[in-house]
Amino acid sequence: MTGTQKSPESPFLYAAEAAQYLRLSERTLEYYRIYGGGPVYRKHGNRILYHRADLDGWSQGRKYTSTGGAGAPDRDRAAGQS
Repeated sequence: MTGTQKSPESPFLYAAEAAQYLRLSERTLEYYRIYGGGPVYRKHGNRILYHRADLDGWSQGRKYTSTGGAGAPDRDRAAGQS
């Protein structure tokens, strides 16, 4: 690879980058890592990394059709839980 070629962009994001990607705070991602409910993350050595595909998948699972109590999330409807 010559000095003028760009290396391919990594699919892995640091926590700060993942938070920005999802438009969440870093503290929110930290909370999810501790208590659950957030996107899957990986540990490479002592670094916490998020894969873009995992972030996209987590976000896809959080689609809603309504803010009301009767408006079940799309994921519950798809699973047959009305």
